Amino acid sequence: MNTHTHTNKQTPTHFVEGSREIRQNFLLPWMCSLLLGFGLDAYVCVGRLRNGAGHMWVVTRGAFFSTTHWEPSTGECAAL
Repeated sequence: MNTHTHTNKQTPTHFVEGSREIRQNFLLPWMCSLLLGFGLDAYVCVGRLRNGAGHMWVVTRGAFFSTTHWEPSTGECAAL
């Protein structure tokens, strides 16, 4: 009898309970894909915060060069 238990690290619970980096790496492409599915022109952006820490967010492009920035850590979006 095999007593070895297998732990699947790819479950949704793993991503939700994981580090912020894991959540961003999993949720941002999913969020971008969802927005693309709604017909929006969406992109995952990679940059840095003022303190130098890496940061990722989603941007959608609209008419006349307008953009909306979607912040995954707070759920807020800002139209520019």
